[in-house]
Amino acid sequence: IIIEGDICKGYANGINYAISIAKGRDILFIHSDVIITHNSIKKLRNSLYSFEDVGAVGPVTNKSQYNQKVQVDYNSYSDAIEFSKNYNTNDVNKIEKRIKLDNFCILIKKELVTKCENLCETYITDTCAMDDYLFRMRISGYSLLLCKDVFVHHYGDYHLLGNQTDINENLSKDEMAFRNIWGFSIGYSSMIREEIIDLIDQHENK
Repeated sequence: IIIEGDICKGYANGINYAISIAKGRDILFIHSDVIITHNSIKKLRNSLYSFEDVGAVGPVTNKSQYNQKVQVDYNSYSDAIEFSKNYNTNDVNKIEKRIKLDNFCILIKKELVTKCENLCETYITDTCAMDDYLFRMRISGYSLLLCKDVFVHHYGDYHLLGNQTDINENLSKDEMAFRNIWGFSIGYSSMIREEIIDLIDQHENK
């Protein structure tokens, strides 16, 4: 179904309307520059229903802003599909809990809509709107899972094409709005600190 509207009221408003008329059991948030690959949705759903407390799951990709990136060796659409056929295997050891997920592709249980309500339309950008939504999901007792055994292709932020100054200003406004609502910086507090992880590994090896 293609939903058309005369007035653009922002990402969150459009998503909330789409959710309100969705008929399925699950909701897939996906950017227009993402290609669904071999068995990726099926495998994401398997992880989504692996435990009752799982609220949302996400895959890895070739381009990501939040450490969900893997190295690829293909240069065409057909090669990307072939890459995914070899990559998308069932491996429970490659599933890990996250405090947030990059929003290029996220699958959630529709039942959570009634518990976490709609996306907050205070935000201008999709990034902070989804960060806010996933945070509400977590404080409601649900887990977020990164499925490192599921790969989708991501062309890379084509949905953000436009004046970079305006984009940066909107992100700054949204980060401030998030801080005002929740009392902390989502960008700073959700960073994966590789330097600290490296220190932990060094300690274990001693």
